[in-house]
Amino acid sequence: MLCNRMKQFREYNKLDCKLVAEVLGISENEYKDFENNKALPTIDIITTLSKFYKVTIDENPYCGVSVEELI
Repeated sequence: MLCNRMKQFREYNKLDCKLVAEVLGISENEYKDFENNKALPTIDIITTLSKFYKVTIDENPYCGVSVEELI
């Protein structure tokens, strides 16, 4: 199950959805779907977020989702 870590990371860094979506190269609505657990991000999105927030993959904005589920 996806957690709300994406939103926590974004809010902690005082960023808006539009900026993070631009960094990811996706629409704001697509990004919001990830935050609201309506869509599952690709491993590329998770990797980009990990680099953007300077956290390791195991600290990525999702908990309870294995890499295997994303491939």
